[in-house]
Amino acid sequence: MNNKILPQLLNPRSWRGYIRGSPTPVPFDDGVLIKKVLERQRQEMREYPVKVRITKAKTPRRPGKRQVYGVPMDFRGLRHAPLNEQGVVYVFALVSRDIGFTVEAIGTAFPDCEAKRQVDRKGGIWERVRVEFEYNSSDFSKHRHPMEGCDLIVCWKHDWPQCPLKVIELSEEIKKLGARFEI
Repeated sequence: MNNKILPQLLNPRSWRGYIRGSPTPVPFDDGVLIKKVLERQRQEMREYPVKVRITKAKTPRRPGKRQVYGVPMDFRGLRHAPLNEQGVVYVFALVSRDIGFTVEAIGTAFPDCEAKRQVDRKGGIWERVRVEFEYNSSDFSKHRHPMEGCDLIVCWKHDWPQCPLKVIELSEEIKKLGARFEI
């Protein structure tokens, strides 16, 4: 685009997004301006050179590092078992209602989740629960989380027998719900 046009546009910086995100509608006033400039260019039979900017091909962020997967399983669209805390969060989201929880909020600050847990079989009584997600239950201790800020650890593997908090081991819970691990 001509250097004389850019300063006249409503928001010149946003044009990179318009061009990359095409077909994105441009602001009406900018379209009118560009149409006038192009019409004038055609009438004057003047050609503006196109500046070609050559960039290097993007390289992967972690060259040589391959994606790894957990044990094959087939459970509600999840093909492999999780290998990290984010996978635990995802599995919890898949089964939270089935195991008696309703989620109020999930975040990244400690504790990770505020939920309500069904206390009675009829579903008439619920209690507030502050949940910390971990891949291994022992990670709670390794991360030095305070015990008083959390009511429950939801993990994939429960490897902390002396844990003073209640623990839900999702790998066992989803077996009860029909998950099959292909080992």
